[in-house]
Amino acid sequence: MIPVALSEHRASVGIVGGTLAVFALLLVLAPPLYPSFDESKYLGIGYNMFTGAGPRTIFGALFLLHAPLWPMVVVAPDLWFGVDPFLWGHVLNGLAGLAVLVLVAALGWRIRPAVGALAAVAYLATPYLHDLARTARLDVPAAALTLAYVVVGIDAVRRGSVGRGLLAGAIFAMAFLVKEIALPFAPVPFLVGILGGRPWATTARVAAATFAVAALGTSWWFVTYAGFTRTVYRLGASSALLVPLYVGIAVVVVAGFAAPWLSSRPAALGWLMRSQARAPAAVFRHSRALAAWGGAFAWFLALVVFFDRNPELKGNGLFRADQYALYARTWLPTQMPLVLGAVVGAAFSLPARRAAAPAQREAFDALYLATVCGLPLVLLVIAVGEPPRNYLAQIGVLAALSAAGWLWVASLVERITPPRVTAIMPAGLLAASFAIATLLLASHSLDYRASARDSVLQSAVATAADWIEANVAPGATIGFGSFLGYETAVELPVRDFSMVQLHQSLAVVDPAAPLALAALRAPPIDDWIAIENSRRETEFYVFRARTFAEQVRRSGISIYVYQTGPITSVPALLGVLVPEHGFTEVSSWSYPPIVGSGSTTTVTTHIFAVDQARVGFDGSPMYATADALDRLVGVLERASDTSPTTASNLLESITMWPPSAPPADLLARLQALALSSSDGPPTLPRTAPT
Repeated sequence: MIPVALSEHRASVGIVGGTLAVFALLLVLAPPLYPSFDESKYLGIGYNMFTGAGPRTIFGALFLLHAPLWPMVVVAPDLWFGVDPFLWGHVLNGLAGLAVLVLVAALGWRIRPAVGALAAVAYLATPYLHDLARTARLDVPAAALTLAYVVVGIDAVRRGSVGRGLLAGAIFAMAFLVKEIALPFAPVPFLVGILGGRPWATTARVAAATFAVAALGTSWWFVTYAGFTRTVYRLGASSALLVPLYVGIAVVVVAGFAAPWLSSRPAALGWLMRSQARAPAAVFRHSRALAAWGGAFAWFLALVVFFDRNPELKGNGLFRADQYALYARTWLPTQMPLVLGAVVGAAFSLPARRAAAPAQREAFDALYLATVCGLPLVLLVIAVGEPPRNYLAQIGVLAALSAAGWLWVASLVERITPPRVTAIMPAGLLAASFAIATLLLASHSLDYRASARDSVLQSAVATAADWIEANVAPGATIGFGSFLGYETAVELPVRDFSMVQLHQSLAVVDPAAPLALAALRAPPIDDWIAIENSRRETEFYVFRARTFAEQVRRSGISIYVYQTGPITSVPALLGVLVPEHGFTEVSSWSYPPIVGSGSTTTVTTHIFAVDQARVGFDGSPMYATADALDRLVGVLERASDTSPTTASNLLESITMWPPSAPPADLLARLQALALSSSDGPPTLPRTAPT
């Protein structure tokens, strides 16, 4: 009979290979998704970088949120060889998706080959990774590079290899420059080495090598960013800090490389002996565990504090129950069985570790340390309301832990099964899981081949671009909203038109503000003219009368293209885009409803001729859709300090869009909040004229 270990190893290799084959085959059978605004934005940034204009979008705006490495990689083959940048981006994303599956398998393989195989299968069953691999976005490459850093870094520390440490540093630099989501995982390999009993001095040398290359590789971006903003990237401190910061890095690197020599000095040996004599035996015996887990939780807390002050949160903080509930409703409803299965499996990994051999426990601990270090980014993404694409690496770590947990459960079943069944159980479990995952992904991907959503977006962009080329004189300045703005602009010849983007901003709910919404670090605002829900429970997309009018006048646009759809648009703005405010609609189109972010939405395109002499929105009501008003009223109802005057002001200012009577339930709730705000009955919301 073939030994169980050998059969499991062979089966695991076959399953991982099959997983990669299915993933790749479905990428071929299911065509790329229609480019998102991010992908279109990257093209403009990449082209401008190569022309010497710096990290600027097609609209000329500086883009400093991420380093421009990915945009440059995507457009370089077009500039050099005429290769379609979207096609090249899709190829890179497909390869990155395959790399993610291999790396997730590698994370679990050291526990047990079947764990690695099952982890890859679990990720295969998650359509989200495959969907992202059908784009030219930067998220899958960033996740692949991040996981590669963790795997190579842990291997470097385990072997004590400075050369592999240098490679890990280069991978980290590339990952960070694609998207800085690699940062939370930076200390993981060295914490694993400390906990695993690797020599302190050797670990310090490997860390120094990694740190040196990572710092050098990313330095150009920190210098570039400082040149534009006079601040340190992501830190927000004055750029004057860069010099002492890099001096400190140099000192740490030199000390790390000198660690073996320093540790052999008599003074160091004497200090170590004195410390051992003074410290309690239990503390000294568990010093490595205390150092590793203490370092991990210190890193966790530091990131939580840092992320909690992220300006994108608008002062809302990382921990809000209502935001977590909204996030789950928005992004997880179709994936909830997989999410619950992964969480339960990860819980089972704890007893699995206790039953494992010492070498396997080290692999478990590596996954636990990575989870602790990577969790703050997940909290930030949820708090900001961004999609799960920002924590694909963390999902991979969870998949490995969950696979280990469920295989431990299977091992309990093995004990009560006949020997013949026990011999084939791991292979049988892998085969069954692989078959189910293949069916799930194939059903999703092949059903999505002829996407109604993509067809609608493509039609909306093509129609608007064709109209502009046929009807707008060369040299004109055209304004675009946020939704489909980048996608439409990249279809137009830049040499013929001057293009700018005039889009919404963000405001947070303030129960005491004149109209219940406030901008961060701004005086009270009473001239909001249009609002819409954002991805955060207490935040809204907004247009302000004074700001929007100033943007229109300053830009000098003669044409404004405003498209509405499932995300990043404010349909209620159409209420103020009328001739009396300087906007005359010259053409419009409406498309079949599509599903986006869990709701059904109609995509529309509106093109306006702009009369600069008449632009102004003073005295305009605040337009809102029923959904936006419902969320705003709900947040005010839950707030303990809602001002009746605020509610009364809303009743007087709100006008429904599209034109309709105010929903009776919303009206009653808002009236209840405003009941004590005046001597007379509250004024009813107005209905926009048809």
